[in-house]
Amino acid sequence: MILPLLTSACLLLSSASPSEILEHVDKAATRASDATITLGVSVSAPGRAALSRTLRIWQRGDGYRLVKFLEPARLRGTGILVREGQTYLYSRAYDRVRRIAGLAGGGSFMGTGFSIDDLARVRYAGDYTAALDAETGAVWTLLLTPRETAEHSHAYLRLEVRKQDHLLQKLEALDSEKAVLRTIQASDFRTVGGYPVAHRLEVVEHRTDKRTVATVSEIVFDSGLSLDDFTTRALRRGR
Repeated sequence: MILPLLTSACLLLSSASPSEILEHVDKAATRASDATITLGVSVSAPGRAALSRTLRIWQRGDGYRLVKFLEPARLRGTGILVREGQTYLYSRAYDRVRRIAGLAGGGSFMGTGFSIDDLARVRYAGDYTAALDAETGAVWTLLLTPRETAEHSHAYLRLEVRKQDHLLQKLEALDSEKAVLRTIQASDFRTVGGYPVAHRLEVVEHRTDKRTVATVSEIVFDSGLSLDDFTTRALRRGR
């Protein structure tokens, strides 16, 4: 989920259906041939000491993504690989790679408010059906229903999509009664290399008031990443 919230290119649809809007959200998130994004992450929760993390995300097209912890030192190298529709997790502590599927991707990833699904998702249209929930002059609000409900920890997703560029400015995970479980809010939009980029993401887990703030410290587009950068061998090695 996270990269569609971060990057896009300017596209406008005059009278699109909800499914067409969702397809353009997917396309807009991967208009660059590749992207490398470094995020500073701060995690806070009532009664707990704050945590700091640094993540780097490498993305190639709409099918390949590698996510790695850079800091703290004890987590450095731990990461996620998305390749050809499969998601893999490498744990530095156990020095092994394992495939992640279904509900296993829904939990908190290494103490942050981001789940494995958040960091691994590269598209929505294939996994969800979309309905128009609301519309203003600037924003479409889509209600997404999972096609395979047993594989998701939420009953629905609600997306706020900016009409000007098809970036997601807000994502809410909902339960079966449509109560909000968690929210990801994107802000501080700036243009880098011709692409609009949200430089701040805040995740709120409403049951615990745990908050995760991710800020972009560096971003590079179209650097020529190859398929060799997205293998299980690349996932295991330090970067």
